[in-house]
Amino acid sequence: MRTIAMSTASPTFPLTVLHAERPVSASAPPLPLSVQASEPLASFFTHLASLPASHPRRIGLLLMQIGVATALAALCLGLAVMHLAYGLAAVGALLARPPLHRLPGFWCAAAFAAWQVFSVLTVLALHRHPHPLGGLGMMDSWIALYLAQVGFADARVRMWACRALLATAAAAVVVALLQFTIGLGGRPPFHIAAPPLGERFQHSTGFAPVHLTLAFTMAMVALVFLHLPTVDTAAGRVRRWCGLTLACVGLLAANARSAFLAAAAGVGAGLVAGRGWRGLVIGSAAALVLVAAFSAYTWLLAPVHILEVARGDDGRLAIWRTTASLIADAPLLGTGGPEAYKDAYRARYPELALHDASGTAKEAPDAHNSHLAIAAEHGIPAALLHAAWIATLLLAAFRTRRSQPQRWAMAAALITTYLVAGQFENLAGHTATSYVFCTTLGLCLAAGRTEPRTPHPGSVSTTAG
Repeated sequence: MRTIAMSTASPTFPLTVLHAERPVSASAPPLPLSVQASEPLASFFTHLASLPASHPRRIGLLLMQIGVATALAALCLGLAVMHLAYGLAAVGALLARPPLHRLPGFWCAAAFAAWQVFSVLTVLALHRHPHPLGGLGMMDSWIALYLAQVGFADARVRMWACRALLATAAAAVVVALLQFTIGLGGRPPFHIAAPPLGERFQHSTGFAPVHLTLAFTMAMVALVFLHLPTVDTAAGRVRRWCGLTLACVGLLAANARSAFLAAAAGVGAGLVAGRGWRGLVIGSAAALVLVAAFSAYTWLLAPVHILEVARGDDGRLAIWRTTASLIADAPLLGTGGPEAYKDAYRARYPELALHDASGTAKEAPDAHNSHLAIAAEHGIPAALLHAAWIATLLLAAFRTRRSQPQRWAMAAALITTYLVAGQFENLAGHTATSYVFCTTLGLCLAAGRTEPRTPHPGSVSTTAG
């Protein structure tokens, strides 16, 4: 019989393991974690607390914590650092061996990735393609969600990660503002150049390759800081509002309509989820006000962007119709990957003779819609598995709405933002945006694991068999 003792005297609740047959080693201080006995990770953390600090599994957990904390800060710095951070976290997971497969949605995501691999290999065997493995996006980045839930289970890790995120967000926003005021152009990593080499008052990219990536990242970072007390109970108002202000400035500098709409929807969804039906009016009003404000900002900078949307001439309708035609041709396996999709799209678009006043649909890099892109590249089953994965995550968070209402509100906001932005951009098909979604949602889902289910003064004990 193992007992997990949790104290509410500090922001983190020390976990102590009592075992009659296997006492805790004197060289193994209690892990600064608290977990609920009914959760999938409870027995994992209980067992690790009984191991010496030098044990490989304890070292593996430390590597996971360092990796995911670095990954959260790296969301604003670019893909290369995120790859390194999650590589470290993956090595830690191999050592620590957490039961990731028991977390919600794991097998849906694994099946989604397996179908993508099956699609690519099958199409490659039937039709040779020079770049079959290019741009596979969420084929492997989904695992970041589960690494993050383990690494962020410690409240101290979340605290320091959020502080680091504030610093990196500030750096990215400074670069974005310089790009916006001086001009976007020049060489990486800063891409700053005055006209005529650069372009002013249009779109900023920060350290990201394109402005759409920066915009989605800043929208998700804004939600993290808006809900900061949920993931970092030690955070004060100053840090919360500084982070939120920085993220909003970065979002405005990126100037992406899809991210504007998604951020407004995410804020509204968080209010509705946190307040129930009573928050429906407040959430809807907040979303409409934000949409109006973002639309006014876009109109001041580039009225043509609003006019294109109003007329349906921004190219997306033509892209979606062409993509739907490709899905109809290969509904089961798709084209076999993003690069194959591009070739098929270029061949199909002239045949349809679609109206596109903007002229942007002729060379579309992707379907500009997550689910359409997945279906076109890997078949309808892959799109259904991806949708099932998202639904499973949303349902798991919804089930905690009574015990963890703040976490449910934050999860609803993050998932809504991802889904709304994904209606206009292929977020699932790009590794950077996939990492942003998985890392921020993993941070949110891990937060509920550091609060006792029934807090009382003193300590609370639950029993795990």
